Amino acid sequence: MASILPAAVASRPHEGEFHDERDPAVAAVSELRSILPFDAMQLLHHEPQRAEPQEVLRIGYNPGSAWALQHLFVEQFRPGFTHELSPNDGLPPAISSVREEFVGSRIYRDHLRADGYRDGMSMELFLCGEYVGIAHFSARQPFGFTEESRRAASSVGGLLAALVLSQPTTSPLRAMRQTPLQTEPCAGEAPEWAWFVFRGSRDAAPLGLAPVPEGLKSAAFRAHLEQIRARGLRSARHLWAFADGLSRLEIRSYPEHDELLVGVAPTTPSDYHRLSLQELRVLSLLCMGDDDAAIARRLHLSRRTVESHLLNARRKLGSKNRVEAAVRAITTASYLPDPV
Repeated sequence: MASILPAAVASRPHEGEFHDERDPAVAAVSELRSILPFDAMQLLHHEPQRAEPQEVLRIGYNPGSAWALQHLFVEQFRPGFTHELSPNDGLPPAISSVREEFVGSRIYRDHLRADGYRDGMSMELFLCGEYVGIAHFSARQPFGFTEESRRAASSVGGLLAALVLSQPTTSPLRAMRQTPLQTEPCAGEAPEWAWFVFRGSRDAAPLGLAPVPEGLKSAAFRAHLEQIRARGLRSARHLWAFADGLSRLEIRSYPEHDELLVGVAPTTPSDYHRLSLQELRVLSLLCMGDDDAAIARRLHLSRRTVESHLLNARRKLGSKNRVEAAVRAITTASYLPDPV
């Protein structure tokens, strides 16, 4: 089977690496900058009874500061530190609000201050009453985390907790059972996501009440999943052609559990820019690097017909050229991984 994933689809960085701002999870967290004045941010998944905190996402911190927040912080501040450090208002504590307790610590003295951070805030993350981890924020501006900022952070605690549980350091089955709505991958999209888990070579098992679609049982779809495994991709988003029409898919790989989590959601033509099926096929092959002649051969079309389909696709996508059209198709998950 030929390669059926665009070259532009990249795997998620391994734990501990600096996380690319193009990562969808990082992009979602970056939106918080409109309400929180941070220059660096770290999300940790923490199950105290089982293991040390595990970093699931990092923006800005260098490895030394990230290590200190991941390992030294929990040694000095145990779960429940919010009530201990902020007994009056119960808001996430900031350096500017609990200066005496933190500025003399090794974390701040040897790492954060040395890296130019002058204020910081740490918040415990809870979902459905369960403690799931910690979010650290740091700013180079002194007294950046005011009471207003700390209240804003508290208001998005559930969002951050859901993001922690949706990352590959936790079992997908556990995360989905605990947070079936919060872990939907695409904010603002239709809520009718149905989720299924593939373990090893076994067939799909539903994580809810929805029956397994016949299309997920096909040889073509299993071959697609095997290619995702072989290429080491952590996630993929695209369209998939079922017998009753196109659906949107979100696939997350958890190699540490030998599991693949597949989300299926209904879609309408407006969700993929009202592209026709043939325009989607032509555009998808363009995303995979085929030129007009190769696309024509694979779809048994004339080059003129291919050019016409690409021109129509560009107009619907609002793209100035082919490269922009391909990028827009990939970033909006408006392509078919198996277009032939």
